[in-house]
Amino acid sequence: MFPSLETDRNRAKALCLTCGRLQTLGEYCSRCEAPLHQRKPHSLPLTWGLAISALILLLPANLLPIMIIEKFGSKDGDTIIEGVIYFLRHKEYFVAIVIFVASIVIPFIKLLILFAALLVQRLKLRALIPAIAKALRFVRFIGKYSMLDVFVVGLMVAMVHFGQMASVLPAPAVVPFAAAVILTMIATETFDTRLLWDIYDDKHH
Repeated sequence: MFPSLETDRNRAKALCLTCGRLQTLGEYCSRCEAPLHQRKPHSLPLTWGLAISALILLLPANLLPIMIIEKFGSKDGDTIIEGVIYFLRHKEYFVAIVIFVASIVIPFIKLLILFAALLVQRLKLRALIPAIAKALRFVRFIGKYSMLDVFVVGLMVAMVHFGQMASVLPAPAVVPFAAAVILTMIATETFDTRLLWDIYDDKHH
């Protein structure tokens, strides 16, 4: 037998998502009058939709050219990975690693963790909930540096521009890349981690 757990659900309490007041569950907050919910409304479908959209956008973001280099009348389009290769060839190893990690590895890791959390919740895999919750905290921590993804693209453009007599122009991949970064950031915030622990707590009732 497990002891009774003190949760907002079994005590009919709700934490206002606007002002933070903990109160008896009702339709509106007694302090700020915002709509009252025990969990973020539509958290799961919103997160699924945003994460899938971000994943789809990452494909053209990595397959299409992200910048066009115009030099001596000729134009060449480079994808993100081609930019990484460019800096490796020029022995700019630190820049190449930063671009590869921030623009390819981190976005896919964040989405992988989000999808794992959604599947754990969907399949009610209680044993994995503590590990997934920690992974989500990691995603939210590195979310503070999400704009690094966009910064490294600017860095890549600047390095090419100043390293040779060339004009650097944005290419089609810029829009889906920026959109994927933004959607991933939003998806991380829309997912309510408490939905995982609700499943975990149900085991003890």
